Amino acid sequence: MKNLLVFIFLLFLGSSLFAQEGNDSVHLRLTISSTDLSEDMSQLSSGNDELILLVYESSFAGARPVFTQEFIFDKKVKKKTFEINYTDFKWKTRANVEPTVSIYLVERDSKNSIERIEAPITVYQNEILELFKTKKTVELEKYLGDEDLLLACKFRLYNHNSCKNSYINNLDSYSYKVAFETKK
Repeated sequence: MKNLLVFIFLLFLGSSLFAQEGNDSVHLRLTISSTDLSEDMSQLSSGNDELILLVYESSFAGARPVFTQEFIFDKKVKKKTFEINYTDFKWKTRANVEPTVSIYLVERDSKNSIERIEAPITVYQNEILELFKTKKTVELEKYLGDEDLLLACKFRLYNHNSCKNSYINNLDSYSYKVAFETKK
């Protein structure tokens, strides 16, 4: 009987350790904030920023976003936090590779579906990110049409804590920031 209890205890202990080693989930907290909305100057605009957040695992070009969320900022609401739990990212299968994540914040100006807005970003992530970094907004229209890319950044999952973008043109200005915290 004593041997059976010892066996059960060791089996329980071993399965607990195995479960902990196999649990590679990553928790990412994203906080999006704005000090200046993009649609707050014109009398013709709604005064709201209709936003789409797309989060990609950057290591895999062409892969669909791992997180997509649509939301609205207005005069009262200019900050939102998202809790994202990843449990089956492909990067876990590659040893010694530090994962990267790309974040795109799009201001929806058309009636296009999220899928239609997401598709060119999914296919042309690197090109869009480069055009955004160099502030080539006219060239971005080739990919996004009437939608405005307010923020785009690529970061190492465990080394970076924020990215921001401010823009001023003749018609309006805006300022957005994404702060993130990663826990494994």
